[in-house]
Amino acid sequence: MKTEANVDKEFQKRILELSDEELIRIAFIESPKYREEFVELAKAEVKKRGLPEISVKHCPNCERPVPPGQGICICGYNFEEPNMQLIERIKLRRFRKKQIDGFVMVIIGIIGIIILLLGGVKKPSGIPGVLILFGIYKIFFGNSHEKDDLPYILCPQCRKQLLIELKYKYCPNCGYNLK
Repeated sequence: MKTEANVDKEFQKRILELSDEELIRIAFIESPKYREEFVELAKAEVKKRGLPEISVKHCPNCERPVPPGQGICICGYNFEEPNMQLIERIKLRRFRKKQIDGFVMVIIGIIGIIILLLGGVKKPSGIPGVLILFGIYKIFFGNSHEKDDLPYILCPQCRKQLLIELKYKYCPNCGYNLK
């Protein structure tokens, strides 16, 4: 059984074995992936070695590291003007679309089974059953693993971020015609 003291010694030993690049990556860039104690030990070792400390933001939406100076994450999150409500609205729209797709798959599967039963087919195909199963999956779990990126454009006039899926005709900020 490992005690906390053994775990700390193990962390320290592993950190001392890291190269400078790995140490900086763990301490600053990928810090959300590691336990807090490990990250703190890595930061202390960076200071001890005299390595440069870098400032990296982590996106609150997808937890990816975002380089300094970059105001918008790949996933569409805007650090200058937080837009989590818009991102959530798009995610909900995508989820509803997947639910509708799932319902259509279930209905097509049920119609297929009815046609097979009424047609007196002796060796029915399993395709309608598979459609029903996939449809049910899409209805309930179609969005659970999704971390899609949201494509965006910047308004040419005011430079405000506009998420493409919201299909703006005019910039809501300055009224610029986007078509």
